[in-house]
Amino acid sequence: MSMTIEDIINIEEIKKLRSLYSHYFDAQDLDKLCALFTEDAKCEWDEDHIVKTSIPWVQ
Repeated sequence: MSMTIEDIINIEEIKKLRSLYSHYFDAQDLDKLCALFTEDAKCEWDEDHIVKTSIPWVQ
């Protein structure tokens, strides 16, 4: 399978996104973490990890 330049760029963007997600999660920087998602994204945590925020899709 040959890859196009666009494929390579997309893969690198995904790698960057995964890295940012991990960094923001570990740093507990919810504002930056939430900014990585679309407005209609939904997150679920277990009962021990409830996040209270004004961002509608996190509530």
